[in-house]
Amino acid sequence: MLATLLGLLARGDTVVTRGGLYNPELNVWIADGFAEMAAQSSPATHQVLDALAALALAAGKLHRQQLNDANSGKIWPSAWLNAEESEEVLRFCRAHPEAASPYACIDQAHASVIPYTHAYQAELWLVSEALGNILTLDGDDVQPLLPYLQALRQAFAYEPGRRSDIEAMGQADVAWLEIAGDARWLLISEFTETYADPLKHHIGHLPAVNAWAKEVSERNGMGPWKSFFEFRLLELLDSVVTTAEIESIRKTIRELYAAASDSQPSANARTKFRRALINAGHGAFPPKSAKNYPNQAWIRRDYGYRNVIFANQVDEKVRWEMTPALQAAFDTEWSRHPNLADQLLRSNALFIVAHEETHPWVVFNELTWLEELKCNVLGMFALLHSPAIEDEFANIVLSVVAGALQLHRQQQVLVARGEMQLQDYTIGDTLLMTHLADGGYFVFDGEGMAVDVRGELAAPLLENFVQRILAMKRGEESASSLLADLHRDGEVFMRFRG
Repeated sequence: MLATLLGLLARGDTVVTRGGLYNPELNVWIADGFAEMAAQSSPATHQVLDALAALALAAGKLHRQQLNDANSGKIWPSAWLNAEESEEVLRFCRAHPEAASPYACIDQAHASVIPYTHAYQAELWLVSEALGNILTLDGDDVQPLLPYLQALRQAFAYEPGRRSDIEAMGQADVAWLEIAGDARWLLISEFTETYADPLKHHIGHLPAVNAWAKEVSERNGMGPWKSFFEFRLLELLDSVVTTAEIESIRKTIRELYAAASDSQPSANARTKFRRALINAGHGAFPPKSAKNYPNQAWIRRDYGYRNVIFANQVDEKVRWEMTPALQAAFDTEWSRHPNLADQLLRSNALFIVAHEETHPWVVFNELTWLEELKCNVLGMFALLHSPAIEDEFANIVLSVVAGALQLHRQQQVLVARGEMQLQDYTIGDTLLMTHLADGGYFVFDGEGMAVDVRGELAAPLLENFVQRILAMKRGEESASSLLADLHRDGEVFMRFRG
């Protein structure tokens, strides 16, 4: 199977993307230099990579089937995806609470809920077969992964009487946390994120749905939106953010937000920079930069969580996407500085760490866009107050502006293809950029186009936004009012050149 994976190098439909190559038919991405690494590996390591390649290919196939099912009404009913109102969704899901599982398909015609292990029995059989082949191997590369692989096989097993997959999937995520932090390879191969859920994008903003989703989140620790399959093989790297800096950020976040948070995560947390080697399914294309996992509130509380930053993809994104986007928007002395990319890389690395570390605090599982916006805003504020972070705060905010401009460019291409995986991030970026514009952070010329920034306004404007986010957690402001105030159909991005 490794030969099949490496064969995408020669396929005409393979796409060059951030730090590697992606094949849309296989739904798999491999890193630049992966082929050379595999060729130079020992026979034992080569055997492990071959087995992992089979797992990646099975994961890519399963995820593609999920996307097809989501768009054809086989995960949520088509009638719900096309309806203007949410009453039938709420009525059915309240009558059948298991319908709110992130791991279930809804059969409205037969008034039944189908666990993923039943709906995707054939696809998960291929995944489980690949897992079984890896479990037959031995050696230092695979040994740290074995408990997680075994838990995945149990979670994916077809059991005729099983009505919900939540407990089994949760146990697999507990096993994932047990993978040693210094293991050469970290593996993810499961249903993880909800960004592609079409019903969430269709009705998730409605107040009644928002309230119901919050109820579900309080009950199951995740919310009702459907998760999609993800595979990642990640190799350990040296960190560009020091351990002392990470610990300071984590401590500051706890001090700032513990009182406002209805969740109290375990102190057992790890943040590592790793090189992405193989990605399949969710997050393979368009590529992602980092991951905070697991998502279940009870696991974060009782067992902790892990943050992983995909260092090679972050480096490519900053140098070849964010820096050009910022320079296209601004023609200033600072935007022409030869060290701009290096400055953005450092600032972006700090921001990603803070964003991911903020996920377990002041959680908004009911609205993914609000959860991502919260991590941006509260994470940056923690950097401002972390004693170990001596970087210029204005540079950190500028890196976030660069990321928003880059994502806006990318989102236009994705929407044209009918893809919504980054929609939640785009909404959050739009609100933050509008808030900064309204507060005078951007300098506009006579034509109303941005030409510079006022770095001295970054901190006070951010503090103001932090207070709005915390007020929403207290129920003093609604998500719909924030959208109505700041979204404005994304018009803020029309005020930037490039």
